[in-house]
Amino acid sequence: MRNKLFILVSFLALSRGAHAQIEYVTAKEVSQYEGKSYSASISVTLKSGFHFASSAESSFFAKISTGPEVPGFVRQITKPAYIETQIVRVSGVKTEIDLRSLSPEQRIVNRKYLDGLGRNLQEIIEGMGSAAKKDLISFNEYDAAGRLATTYLPYAANTQGQFQDNAVSSQLAFYATSNTSGKYAKDNAPYSQSIFDNSPVQMMLKEGSFGTNWQTSTGKVKQLSVRINTDADQVRLFEEDGSSTGFYVSGALRVAEIADEEGQKTLVFSDKEGKEVLKREVFDKTINGQYHQYKETYYIYSAGGFQSLILPPNVVANLKSNGWVLTAADQNNNIFRFIYDDNGRLIKQKKPSSAWVYTIYDRLDRPVLIQNGALRVIKKWYFIKYDIVNRPIMDGIIQDNQRVSYEDMKGLVDTFDYSDSAVAFGEGRGNSIEGYTNLSFPTTINSNNLLTIRYYDNYDIDNNGVDNYSYTDQGMGADEGRQGSAQGNLSVLKNRVVGGSKWLEKVLFYNINGQLIQQKGNNLISQQLKDAVTYAYNFDGGMKKSITKKNTSVEQKITESNLYDNSGRLKEINHQVNNGPVVTLATYNYNELGQLVDKDLNKLANNSYLQSVDYRYNIRGWLSRINNPNLEADDYNEEGNDIFGMELLYEKQTEIGNTGFYNGLISGIKWKSKMTNHSFSELERAYTYTYDKLGQLNDAVFKAKKGGDWNYMMDAFSEKGIKYDLNGNITSLSRYSWNINTNTNQEIDRLSYTYDVLNTDQLAQVSDGQGAIGGIGFKDLATEAKEYEFDEDGSLTKDKNKGIYYTYNEIGKVSKMSYISDGSKYIEFDYTSSGERIRKSVYQNGSLLKQQDYLDGFLYENNELTSVAHAEGRVRISAVNIKYEYFIRDHLQNVRVSFEEGANGQAEVRQESSYYAFGMQHAPVSKPGNANTALFNGGSEWLSDFDNDPDLYNTFYRQYDPVLGRFNGIDPMMVKYNDFSGYQFVFNNPVSLSDPSGADPSLDRFLSQLEHMLDGGGSGGSWTRGGETVIFGSDAEAFKAGADHNDMFNSWANTAVGVDGRSAYLARADGYTPTGIMLNEVNITAQKKNTSSAKEEDSLQKTLGKINGGLGAFSVGISAQNEIFDFAVRNNYKSARSWSKFGKLTSSQRAWRITNTLGKTGTKILRVTKGLGGVAAIAVVGITGVRAGTYYLNGGEDKAVAVKAVLDIVMTGVGFLGPIGFGVSATYFILDTATGGFGGYGAIE
Repeated sequence: MRNKLFILVSFLALSRGAHAQIEYVTAKEVSQYEGKSYSASISVTLKSGFHFASSAESSFFAKISTGPEVPGFVRQITKPAYIETQIVRVSGVKTEIDLRSLSPEQRIVNRKYLDGLGRNLQEIIEGMGSAAKKDLISFNEYDAAGRLATTYLPYAANTQGQFQDNAVSSQLAFYATSNTSGKYAKDNAPYSQSIFDNSPVQMMLKEGSFGTNWQTSTGKVKQLSVRINTDADQVRLFEEDGSSTGFYVSGALRVAEIADEEGQKTLVFSDKEGKEVLKREVFDKTINGQYHQYKETYYIYSAGGFQSLILPPNVVANLKSNGWVLTAADQNNNIFRFIYDDNGRLIKQKKPSSAWVYTIYDRLDRPVLIQNGALRVIKKWYFIKYDIVNRPIMDGIIQDNQRVSYEDMKGLVDTFDYSDSAVAFGEGRGNSIEGYTNLSFPTTINSNNLLTIRYYDNYDIDNNGVDNYSYTDQGMGADEGRQGSAQGNLSVLKNRVVGGSKWLEKVLFYNINGQLIQQKGNNLISQQLKDAVTYAYNFDGGMKKSITKKNTSVEQKITESNLYDNSGRLKEINHQVNNGPVVTLATYNYNELGQLVDKDLNKLANNSYLQSVDYRYNIRGWLSRINNPNLEADDYNEEGNDIFGMELLYEKQTEIGNTGFYNGLISGIKWKSKMTNHSFSELERAYTYTYDKLGQLNDAVFKAKKGGDWNYMMDAFSEKGIKYDLNGNITSLSRYSWNINTNTNQEIDRLSYTYDVLNTDQLAQVSDGQGAIGGIGFKDLATEAKEYEFDEDGSLTKDKNKGIYYTYNEIGKVSKMSYISDGSKYIEFDYTSSGERIRKSVYQNGSLLKQQDYLDGFLYENNELTSVAHAEGRVRISAVNIKYEYFIRDHLQNVRVSFEEGANGQAEVRQESSYYAFGMQHAPVSKPGNANTALFNGGSEWLSDFDNDPDLYNTFYRQYDPVLGRFNGIDPMMVKYNDFSGYQFVFNNPVSLSDPSGADPSLDRFLSQLEHMLDGGGSGGSWTRGGETVIFGSDAEAFKAGADHNDMFNSWANTAVGVDGRSAYLARADGYTPTGIMLNEVNITAQKKNTSSAKEEDSLQKTLGKINGGLGAFSVGISAQNEIFDFAVRNNYKSARSWSKFGKLTSSQRAWRITNTLGKTGTKILRVTKGLGGVAAIAVVGITGVRAGTYYLNGGEDKAVAVKAVLDIVMTGVGFLGPIGFGVSATYFILDTATGGFGGYGAIE
């Protein structure tokens, strides 16, 4: 009967044809009668002026349906087909009977229900909800044209995996504001709608988002329109050399106009080949008396389609005032320039404020020589040697006083005679140099030239048939994994201590599944190979246990173990120092949607905890609360003994006077912390924020609450009047502090920034109109025209205001900071060749005051262990005491309070930190003995060795000055963010974004999300294995320079360890915890959010192309192999594609196939080896291989595809070679994405 009923309904609808065509919709606004009636699942709005007159020829109705409303011919499927995937979490399952007998804790079941067109109707993940083990249901709704018109947030219910006919009504009830159960956001519009045009193109015009405030009827939506250019657009047409004599003619360009929820517009002009030629953002500011309606960036290409020039906004402004002629200064110093050889390889590149970087390739398209400006001055080159399967095995520095030019060195490489029997394209194992032959270019090196040595496949380093290293059993019993082969993996890594003769070694052992099970090493204090970290895994890959042994003069042993919930999310972390008591560091609790809502720290004997940290989110998934800002118990905060609480405000306006923003910008924060070091520490405090049209911070206004009113301590810690030039360089900033003696605010800084006339991004002078007050804020020790000086590569060498000179080593790291006025004061740093900082030495009056060694999270001071980092803080260790200390971080991963168990068994605050917007700490600064200095943006070390001076933050790539709001060196990823100065900090939005690596806030976010996906991570949980948890940058690539601000936030909450359980352990590489809350868009079950990602009919090639071209599929760490990687390797060749046949290949054949399949995987990874404490990561995914292999399997014959794939593979390896290799590799892939592929090959399709 049911089928007949559906047929009858369809027949009736058709029979009424001309009288009442029915349109099935989710929600509809109707302005006039169009010959249609409407059946909606949510709402039909008849707008003012709507009129309908009934007649015999016409009729009209509007109704609300009770279930998913789709056309009848689709709804005839009474039991939709589904695809079921089961993830088994225990061993011993061999048959379907075994599988069906598993409990919910032993497997994760995912069902995807499909409609008659093969589209996703519903996806149900069983048991993914809270501790109640409810199922998580997500579903889509398509309009009559088959477009994804409405996306619903997932909801939790008990379904037993069965299709839900009443999904819409159940989901609405789940999120209804009247529903008081559950620790998740409530809103009566928990869905996102899109509006399309009615042309054949079916273009999306408006995209709303989840929540009542972001529905399409509110106007707070993203909007897109596409047109062709007109003469009124006035887009300049440039030649390859940067000259311009006219404009693009009308109709020559495609114009995409994008507006965010606040109406901020970005216009992107692209030519007929799809290449972006101009990005124009509404700016609407006057700078130095000149009004600028737009911020504009031009992109110029060669006749062959290569990107040859990028003209940043400051240069474009100069062009306008100079008759569209490039000045010599701009031509030489302020634009991006790229030069390619006849094979389409990037051979020379120049970024603003830095010298040319040269790259020389051998005949196999492998970079073998690289030279930056600093190396050019001393006539040296960075070299790379490869093995016979193109893996980098050695790199270092060579000097050639006879051949000093690029042309001379290129000639040397080009004339290298590979036909000579004494040379080879790649090195094999031998005894000529460090266990290798020395037959490939360059052959004139010796061990003194080397920085890094890598060995693969085995442990016979000296090639005598006997392993030089062996696995050491750690007594884990059944948990200890069985050792497997190192074939195809990195086995030994040697990094030189830069500038010295010592080497740090890492020896890596794997189990039979290819997972890393032990890492042996030495350290700078003890050169003996006695350090060891041993890992044990659950069947599903989660980190179960680890034992870490660190040996200096005394062995220290750390044992850690993890427990997981039924969904594979981290539930509990346990920790033990030596043979001391086992301490439960943290227990994690999740809501029905998988969001982290409660983190309990330090379990006590009575099963209570020192602190319980509550997290809440709004309907967009944006973090809204960490506990409660007044520290009182309520619906958001369940405990009354909290020591820190914070509320983040977006569109919501409150009593602090903030103006709400709907595009994801934070409009205000409120916080409170318990500390007794100053009189106002326990006041509830607040900031309100204002921004310019580009989302750059203009004002951060401070206030505090006293007597029920927010009018106390006004402007006490404000930063106001912040202005920028077109490149995002700060031009003025005023800063205030609080005088505790007079109880009044005082302006401590009134800064005016002057930039170099030739290098317009480089500081020349900063003057302080307020002068020095109280010894805090800006130090104005110089009054010269040139107060800041930089080296050839754009790194700061003299800061005369701070009174510091900087010296750099051969890999571009700060090796020494010397005080100008007091030559006896200086700080020295030691690094490995991978760029990892391993020692800091502080000197005064010729004596060593302090030496700190950073040994994979073990911090030694003057050779004595002082602390060990753990997943939620650190353990302070002395000769007589072991004390667990915990950190509570804010949304930017800044440590706000650290606490420990006091004498009364309660949480006792030890250190409290509050920050100005750009990161300077509020005075008075809390600094107890053995203070935590890993404070800022997820662990950047605060340099404060001379009475809170020099007041800088050390990141991996460069130093950050929070007083000036600028980095001291250029961004290694500045080619990607070419419309901003290379010295700016987080696009001048330090309220929402952070940059812990000093390289790329946006990139860190994308890498973490993809890692989480590849790791099989469940909803809500944690995802990084590289040790960082950060707030990441704007999704500039999707919506061009910040127009998509609302997509940069996500509700996933980091739980410290990730699905494989390792990031808590691996965080020790940097000496800080990775734990915290991440703000990213709700995407709990990979719910499709836009039409482009919802088109599941896209081919594998197209999908992989998007991943590879825009991001690069990757994985950090050798143990990340899974099904997709295996598929990539085996399916890249026509023979031996099954595992059984693949296993019968010789080891060299397998190695060749593995290596030549993996490519373009991780070159953009900023955490080059953090996960292994400095061990170079091995790329283990094969997106390039899959694409290239599929191309040939489908009949493709173009050899250029293979050349391109090899170049991708090689550049991937180069990206792991340390700071110099990373810069070259990153630029390659960024430009590859921008131009659609080097060498004229385009994307591999």
